Amino acid sequence: MCFLEFLQSAGITAFFIPDLQHAIDIILYYIIIHIGSLGNILWDYGGQIMKISAKGRYGLRAMLDLAVTTTESHVALNNIAERQNISVRFLEQVFTALRNAGLVKSTKGSQGGYTLSDLPSRITVGSILRALEGDLSVTSQNTDETLPGNGIEYCIKTNVWEKLNESINNLVDSITLEDLAVEHKKLNDNWSLMFYI
Repeated sequence: MCFLEFLQSAGITAFFIPDLQHAIDIILYYIIIHIGSLGNILWDYGGQIMKISAKGRYGLRAMLDLAVTTTESHVALNNIAERQNISVRFLEQVFTALRNAGLVKSTKGSQGGYTLSDLPSRITVGSILRALEGDLSVTSQNTDETLPGNGIEYCIKTNVWEKLNESINNLVDSITLEDLAVEHKKLNDNWSLMFYI
């Protein structure tokens, strides 16, 4: 199911999303739903996504902003902060972690700022979230938690939690910044078309 078909299935046929922040929130919802029926366990629209913190959510927004707005020049954090309505101080912490993970490069000086360290097609959502959040598992991988001889606990661990963790990791590793940038462009094109109809 493509993104627009997903929106139509949810009964959304005409809409306006004012900025990239809201667009990314909808795209993240689309991603989580594609985990399958267990997606409902992980998504609370009024709360958090997969226990992803503000650092992870804002970091992903900032990275997509960088991917869709950057050219050959570096982008200053205050420009990203202004577009995404995120404090510069908070973004400094986010980009320190992203730089340490090798996902962005920085240049100092009056013309300084940040660029992606690689092509958007080679930077995955999973690599960004792990750089900012650590392990993305919804349950601990510690095998000591499974009591010896507890067949029910072991059955749930291997058939639910391990498969859920694998699905999440496979999903976020299959989506690149380029994929999100393409979806963002499609959204913008469709919104522009709606205003002309």
